[in-house]
Amino acid sequence: MGDMEALRTLKNNMHELNTQISGMRRMLMEILENDEDMHMLYLSKIHAEPAIASDLLSFDTEDAESLLEVYLQDIYATQTRVSLMLNNVQNTESMVMLRLDTKRNYLLTVDLTLTLWTTMITVPTFIVGAFGM
Repeated sequence: MGDMEALRTLKNNMHELNTQISGMRRMLMEILENDEDMHMLYLSKIHAEPAIASDLLSFDTEDAESLLEVYLQDIYATQTRVSLMLNNVQNTESMVMLRLDTKRNYLLTVDLTLTLWTTMITVPTFIVGAFGM
């Protein structure tokens, strides 16, 4: 059962990672959709020329936008990989559970067979004992 515990821990970690990646994806999407946030990404330019901060829309944000879009594509790729690994973990868990179910069914069959044999031996003994009295 140590392997099942490790699998469960891995599955929980994968869910947590998937949630974090989804949050990062949403954050990048919000930044890409908001022009003011895009302009505020130019920290060096704003620091060098504080007067530019009052007129944020005066410069172009294509560089920052293209960088964020590349990061967003990387995040989509990472999220896809995490989803595939999570799917593999769930498939492995299902296979292990099927094997455990098979073993349980085999043990139930053995138990039923032994109970049947015990009953077959006990009933004639009871009949002989009842007539012997």
